[in-house]
Amino acid sequence: MVVVSKLWLNRRSSSKPKRWLTRAIEPPCSRRGCANGVNKKLGSRCTAMRVPAVRGIIDRRVLVNFRVDPAVLAAVVPSPFRPKLTHDSGMAGVCLIRVAQIRPRGLPAFVGISSENAAHRIAVEWDSDAGRQEGVFIPRRDTSSRLNVMAGGRLFPGVHHLADFKVRETSDTISISLRSRDGETALRVQGHLVADLPEASILECQ
Repeated sequence: MVVVSKLWLNRRSSSKPKRWLTRAIEPPCSRRGCANGVNKKLGSRCTAMRVPAVRGIIDRRVLVNFRVDPAVLAAVVPSPFRPKLTHDSGMAGVCLIRVAQIRPRGLPAFVGISSENAAHRIAVEWDSDAGRQEGVFIPRRDTSSRLNVMAGGRLFPGVHHLADFKVRETSDTISISLRSRDGETALRVQGHLVADLPEASILECQ
């Protein structure tokens, strides 16, 4: 179990916040919930896309979660979403993932590409005909891969922004930092291996 010992995060307020929020408000609908191009659960236009069959390896995944004032998240999350509360706190986070050997199915692994990626996430809930639903709202994705930037929102779900990543790993520690090329996002996180979560943690081991 890796526990974050230091976190530094800075996200500038976008000059055009509605632009990227609008892109993210329409999640790809499931085939089961889609009819006539409309997502039944969210009432939004269907954004389902044909995702190419690819293969690869999830080489490393670090999920950093932290508590946020619900009022702050409510100002960011678009309708029909609302912040999901855990012990009266909103929850946001960053999924830091490294993928390797990504290539079209059928091609050998040595032709694949690797990349560092970050998905900025907010825990949300919303109401549907089936009742209360839960999920994550992703307002932004950053990546070290120019291919992901070009393919994001076209071949792959989600618009990606080019960023520079610096990663240091040992057997029991990890340090990851990123700075986006557009200057909107900067992050640095350090973690170390422990046997149990700190007593003050809002998370629970399962």
